[in-house]
Amino acid sequence: MEVRHLDWFEAPHDETLNQLLSEHNMARVTIDTRPIRDLSGDQILAGSVYQSLLEARERKPDVPVVPKRTSDFIFVRYIGHPEIEANNAYLKEWGDYFIPQLRGGADVYMFCHSPNNLAAPWLARKIYSWVENK
Repeated sequence: MEVRHLDWFEAPHDETLNQLLSEHNMARVTIDTRPIRDLSGDQILAGSVYQSLLEARERKPDVPVVPKRTSDFIFVRYIGHPEIEANNAYLKEWGDYFIPQLRGGADVYMFCHSPNNLAAPWLARKIYSWVENK
């Protein structure tokens, strides 16, 4: 379940939702929009194909990135930056989180978006290679 209203990240709603999801072995989706939030003021994007990304960013939820495991699997929605290298720190952070979760028996699902989804396969391969080699 992906929640977008900020109240779901505050007590007591946060704890109540997490308990309900845990009771039903349902994952709480973590959406990571930090990479596209970094686009503010990026003049190189003006007039480019990524201009639409700036508009789309406003439609994406700007919620805290606080992974909460409520099931036997983890689900992350990751919206990548159009410059591939700008994703490295975020992907490493996710990889570092996934490794102990996988070792603890959890399944991990990470859905990668990117501008025009051209970088999405690269993002998926990158996170997989970091986790696979640990």
